[in-house]
Amino acid sequence: MRKHDAEKWQQMAAEFNNDPFATMIGMTIVELDRGYAKVTLSLRPEHDSRINRPHGGLIAAVLDHACGNAFDSMGRGTIGVQLSVNYIAGTKPNDILIAEARVVHLGKTMGTAEATLTGSDGTVIAKALNTAMVFKQ
Repeated sequence: MRKHDAEKWQQMAAEFNNDPFATMIGMTIVELDRGYAKVTLSLRPEHDSRINRPHGGLIAAVLDHACGNAFDSMGRGTIGVQLSVNYIAGTKPNDILIAEARVVHLGKTMGTAEATLTGSDGTVIAKALNTAMVFKQ
C-alpha cells in the first residue's frame, strides 16, 4: 500500500472511531481498507450478562460494527437490514475481542459482508453474515 493510501485509511478510521455507541461500549477500529474493517473490544465486567459472560448482543454489536465500517469504507452509505450471527465458542474473562469484516458484494441497492470474531488467542467466538441496503450512491 502506498503511503498516501495508508494515510487516507488512517484518517477514515479516525473519523469512524467517533461513533458514540462504539465509544460507549469501547469498540475501536484498528485497521481499515477498501471493503475491510478490523475492530477490537477489551471486555469489561459491565459487558457481562447475568450469567457472568459477555452478553450475546454485545457480540452481535461488535460484528455489526465491523461489517458496517467495511461497507462504509467503500464510499457509499449503507444501513444494515439483516444480521445473522452464529455463536461458536465462549469468551475468556477480560479478553480482547477482534472482529474482522469483509464486503463480499456491494451492488446498486444491496450489499453483503461477512465477519469473524475471535479472542486474542485466535479462538473463533462467532461468525456473522450482514446484509445492508445502499442509500447513498
